[in-house]
Amino acid sequence: MTGISDQIDVYFIRSKDRAIGGLIAIVFEGDPIIAVRRIREYLTKKPWILKYTLKIIPVEIVTNSLEELKQFVRRYAAERIASNDSWKIRISKHASKAPSRKIIDMLAKEVQTGKVSLETPDWIINIEIIRDAYLAAIIRPTDIIRKKEFIEQIEKTKLLEYVKRSPHNF
Repeated sequence: MTGISDQIDVYFIRSKDRAIGGLIAIVFEGDPIIAVRRIREYLTKKPWILKYTLKIIPVEIVTNSLEELKQFVRRYAAERIASNDSWKIRISKHASKAPSRKIIDMLAKEVQTGKVSLETPDWIINIEIIRDAYLAAIIRPTDIIRKKEFIEQIEKTKLLEYVKRSPHNF
């Protein structure tokens, strides 16, 4: 039990008669960013749960409206991104032909603070497009759990713990 929510619903994302490769939505009441941070803590104790998972990404809004998406980005970018922070917009499409460049340009105009950094941003404006739905969140890079990075981090931590316990510490 992760302590995230009492009521959790799990959905397999489908396109017509088939599931879209590997996409699963977990719906619950509560803050998705806090939830993904709790999941990260939980996974440090039980990392084998990631066996069939590549990435966990929080979503704060689901909408079919580009106008609603723009309003979300405008509001939360202003609240979260400080003037000395950096940010990037990341778009991932699933069963969609939406024009990424056009959407990035449109959303970038809504961010009135900070500077763009494609390599090492402080914030990610993450947009998942599934068919004609936009799923978005404004998150720290560490709020995305990537299996490969997570496993590397755990391995480093365990090696450091071993070195600290070693009777041959220097």
